[in-house]
Formats: sequence, C-alpha cells, structure tokens
Amino acid sequence: MGIATEFHCNRFGRYFVMRPTPKGWCPSALKPMASGDGLLVRLRPKFGRFTREELLSVSDLSENYGNGLLDFTNRANLQIRGVVKGQHASLAQALYDIGLIDDIIERVGGRNMILAPDWLEGGRTETLAKEFYATLNNLPDLPSKFGFSIEVDSEFSLRKVSSDIRLERSNTDGLVVRADGSAFGRAVSEKNAITAMFEMAKWFVETNGAASGRMAHHLKKTQLPKSWRTTPPLSIPRYSLNGKFNLGILLGIPFGQITTKVLRGLINETKSRAIRLTPWRSILLEGIGYVKSNDFTIGPTDELLAIDACPGAPACASASVETRQLAANLAQRTTRPLHISGCSKGCALPKSAPVTVTGNNGTYDLIINGCAWDKPLKTGLSRSELLEHIERL
Repeated sequence: MGIATEFHCNRFGRYFVMRPTPKGWCPSALKPMASGDGLLVRLRPKFGRFTREELLSVSDLSENYGNGLLDFTNRANLQIRGVVKGQHASLAQALYDIGLIDDIIERVGGRNMILAPDWLEGGRTETLAKEFYATLNNLPDLPSKFGFSIEVDSEFSLRKVSSDIRLERSNTDGLVVRADGSAFGRAVSEKNAITAMFEMAKWFVETNGAASGRMAHHLKKTQLPKSWRTTPPLSIPRYSLNGKFNLGILLGIPFGQITTKVLRGLINETKSRAIRLTPWRSILLEGIGYVKSNDFTIGPTDELLAIDACPGAPACASASVETRQLAANLAQRTTRPLHISGCSKGCALPKSAPVTVTGNNGTYDLIINGCAWDKPLKTGLSRSELLEHIERL
C-alpha cells in the first residue's frame, strides 16, 4: 500500500504537495522505534565519543539482541538495529550496566547535542559541553527532535547539520548563540554561553515553539527578540575534506551502516583508544594515521557519501523498494548528488536534492530539483527504465 500524499491550494490558487507525515520523534535507548527488521535502539554518547571498550561492548550487544547491523546517523548517534521486542528490556539493562544510558538525556526530549568532532581535551568545546551536560536539568521540556550544537574551535562546520540552537564563532573569534533559521545571533562570552542557549530554549517554549516542533519553522511566524539578532556567525565557515587530522583519521561509512563484524575488526586492527561520531556518516579514529580497508572511505569525498539513501525495504515497513544497492548502481552512472527514498516521506534527506528517486508501490518515481514528496518528472518506472533516465541526465 502506498503512502497518501496531500495536495493543498494556496491563496494564489496554485497547488502544492504536502510532505507525508514522518515520525514525530526519534528513537532512543529507552524508547525504541519499530522498523521492518525489528526495533531501532539509538545511543547518544556524551561528547559524541565511544571508548574502544564501549564500542566492543555495543558490538556484542548488537549481536546478542539485534541483527548485527549498526547505523551511524546524521545526529552523530549510533543505532542498534533488529532488536526483538521481547529482548529490549534486557538490552536496556545491559546498556545501563556499561554506562551508556544517561537518565536525564534519555527520559526527557530535546537533549540532543552535536559537537564538531575535532574538539580538544581541555579546549573550549569540551569545557562548554561539560557545562551543558552538567546543567541539563535547567532545560525546559522540548520536542523530541530538538537539538543543540557547538562548533567554536574546529576545522569542521556544522552549518548544514540539523540543529535548533547553535553556539558558533563570530568574525572576531568571539562566540555567538544563534537560532536556526536566523542569520544573526547573540554575542556571548564563554562564561554565559550555555546559559544563553538555555534562555533561547525557554523562549522557544514560552512562545509556543513546541507547536512548530523545530526552531526554523517557529521563526517563520514568531520573531526573535531584537537583542538576539545582532551578531553574525563566522562569515566563511570551514569545511574540511581531508581524511587525516592531528587527532586521527576520518573514515566515511557508505550509507551510514556497517556490520558489527566490520566495526570490531577495525577496532582490533587499529587499536584506536576511542572513536568519535560525526553527523556526516563518518567516524574519527583517535590516534590513528592510516587505515587500509575496503569497508570505509578516507574522508567525506567518496561518491557513495554524496548519496543519501534510507534503509529501504525490507528494513523499513514504509518502503516499497530496495534502496542501498540501487544507490550504489546509480553512483556509477551520474556525478550529481542523489537522494534515494523507499517512500515519499524522505526521511534520509527531508529537503530538496538535484536528483531524488522514491519508491512507489514497487516502482520508482524520479524527481528533479525537489523533495521526495514533490511531483515527479517520471513515475512508475522499472529499475532498468530508471537507470536509463539517470544516465541521460
């Protein structure tokens, strides 16, 4: 059965397509989400970092309670896939026992934090993040998908990463707290930066931001206080495409999914003391300068990393087509950025892409410069017909 698409008429008499409703919340360790291959259990490690021992334990638990597949998400989280419903309580207890469940982060929504992954021990980012985690109780109740980010002394930019309240550098190397959707923010010091982030979160709640769900949507109808719109962030954010850093090496994970066998092999072979998660389907191995593996790519430049593809069928119950192998085939036929979605919800990339392919009752729809729920250029294509159209683009 396909997913119903709604058509609405605006005040100019033009019809537009509404996005089919996705899940209004993200899975967590205590509140898993059902999928086609079982439950999804999401881990949100503090500082986006797992020690070697923690990841080896997660691999063991994934094999004991799940199907041995791990997802690395665009929120710098890790998901254990295929957990049997009756085994979730035992898995949660095991995660508690090894210290990978934090009660405050897990039990209250909107505590998501993404750090630029090259933060330094003792540096500003770590210091500010420690204060954030230590004072989480001061935050109001927020929507499940609400999130925060910190990038104040990094080679990376989180400008394109999903975040509602951002702590960034200014053009004078000061700090700025900025609401997502606003070009300007509020100048702050290191001493009051986290307090200012929490004040913005409280303003969001007090002005009924929860009805919009996310900050950028809320700002379309509610204006920020003028004092919070005075200072721009760094004009030219840094984007690093190199896989090697002083801290270690950045490895890309095609489609953000690997097996526990591959991950365990990487950890044991490299002897890395810890792995940091990034929001770009990649991981940073601390203290490692070289890795030889066919399962990973060096840096976020590989053609497969330019493709956004959801798990597809049969892993997702909403999907009517397989996506990952299709994405690998399409990557060999075009250099244009692609979005492959098993249905019209577009969970892997909820925004426009140059080329989008969606599943439609076992066939494929082709959309150019649009979202997964937009009107397709071609509809009901077979796999071979789709490949021919992609090659002609």
